[in-house]
Amino acid sequence: MISGQQALRQIEQAAAEIRSQENAVATGLRSADEVIVRLQADRAALVRQLAQVRLDALQKEKIVAQLDRAERQALELLVDDRRRLDDLSARLTDAEKATDVAEAERHAALTRVTEALEAVEGLQASVEPKVRGSAEWIAQKGAVDRASAVTDASDGKAKASEADREAKRMPYESDPLFMYLWNRKFGTSEYRSGFFVRFFDRKVANLVSYASARTNYTMLNEIPARLRQHADDCKTTLDSEKAKLVEIEQTGLRAAGSAPLEETLAKARTEFTAAEQRLGQAQAEMKACDDERQNALTGDSMSAYRRAIDLMVEADEQQDIRQLTKEAAQTRTTEDDALVNQIGQVDKALASAQAETGKLRRKAQVIAQHRSEIEVQRDQFRRQGYDNPMGRFNNDSIIGEVLGGIVKGAVQGAVLGNVLQGGYSRRPPRADSGFGGGGGFTLPDFGGGGGDGFQTRGGF
Repeated sequence: MISGQQALRQIEQAAAEIRSQENAVATGLRSADEVIVRLQADRAALVRQLAQVRLDALQKEKIVAQLDRAERQALELLVDDRRRLDDLSARLTDAEKATDVAEAERHAALTRVTEALEAVEGLQASVEPKVRGSAEWIAQKGAVDRASAVTDASDGKAKASEADREAKRMPYESDPLFMYLWNRKFGTSEYRSGFFVRFFDRKVANLVSYASARTNYTMLNEIPARLRQHADDCKTTLDSEKAKLVEIEQTGLRAAGSAPLEETLAKARTEFTAAEQRLGQAQAEMKACDDERQNALTGDSMSAYRRAIDLMVEADEQQDIRQLTKEAAQTRTTEDDALVNQIGQVDKALASAQAETGKLRRKAQVIAQHRSEIEVQRDQFRRQGYDNPMGRFNNDSIIGEVLGGIVKGAVQGAVLGNVLQGGYSRRPPRADSGFGGGGGFTLPDFGGGGGDGFQTRGGF
């Protein structure tokens, strides 16, 4: 059995571990891109040397100019991208630190709420038997019970009369002539018609025996209304008697020193709300950084590293350069053969590096998905109020196994939500849930979504 706060800590730690994996892959991917750029530069240098050996001055100058222009443009892109990635990395680091601090502050604030709530509950439990044993409380409880019995009886009579009305009103309301006269208020002081209309209305009234029918229909509607009004009056009396009982209980609580405990709890809850808001802001900044990094690594908009690589590859694949290496490979001179062999080795290294970057990009996407899934569950956990002071989980070993599976990529995040829902429960309050008013202690709902509202359903 673990508390809701302990379960949330485990989820946050798992999310941090996945984020660490993501950071490592992002660093590796950046290093792999740098290797490809360096290999492309090495290949360009070898092609320059080959041009020196194989071509005349005019052809050599053309090829060297192509390579130099591509290399210069690539370097300009890389300078800008390094600056952007360094800035993004610094923002991510700051956002992670801010989130860690905000999470710690939120846990500390919730701990203070829990401690304050336990103090309130402890006082409530100690005061309850004393107050409920007093003659004043017993007498008032008797008044509440009597008023409750009267209210239940009157409500029952009103409901029975309302049901009777629903069953008996249809014959009247299905008669168009009766309803015509009823809606015109015939037979009452509110009836307004001229001589001619009045004459024929009387004929219709005599035809359908309207006078007696109107009396019966009026009583059919008025009796339930009167009984319901009586029931409502009894409910008002009951509420008044209950309020007197609550006042007796609250007087006992205040006499026992509840006021400073209430103030401490209110302050702790205010601090908790502020900590929750700071955490939300930190996480929003981190998500913005995550999205930007994910787009740079795997999105449709290529990073400058990849654009730089494409520029150099495009220059390297010009017809005259490919023709140069092809012809050099067919000669019997050793000098150009050595350069062609070196170019071939660089090509193999490039193919290997490009395959590695492909793997890293796919891995980055998978890890980002796992991180997103567990963060969704973490946010849902808080919205549901699972880490409220009375929340607990009886399947902590399963929670640990599922989190480990998510970190390893073997389990989807949605499984965690089902496990949490299945293992969650609330400890019972330490005092009668109605003592002191039963208004409950309601912590913030954290941005919408039902949950149990962090209620103890007791006291003050």
